[in-house]
Amino acid sequence: MLAAAAAAAPQDIEKFTNPDFVAALDHVAAVARAHGKGAGMLVRDAAEVAGYHARGFTFLGIGSDSGLVATGARTQLAAARAALAGPSATVRAAGDPRLDAR
Repeated sequence: MLAAAAAAAPQDIEKFTNPDFVAALDHVAAVARAHGKGAGMLVRDAAEVAGYHARGFTFLGIGSDSGLVATGARTQLAAARAALAGPSATVRAAGDPRLDAR
């Protein structure tokens, strides 16, 4: 298995479209394929899977443990806020700043 990772700080994202980087990715996938090996890539999110698969990467990891936890936390927080804004909002403690902060 040959693997690469496409994780970086936001200010470095444009590096992933650099022609030299893209050529190196294509080379990794081609060499792996030529030797009967899988090429792996760790991508930031599910939206990137199809593009890397089309380039020849057959083992794709999505996100990081901390990113997945943060996504789950945002989803749960949004659901909790929606529940508090609905008809059953009487559960909310009046004046509780932890519940009123949006």
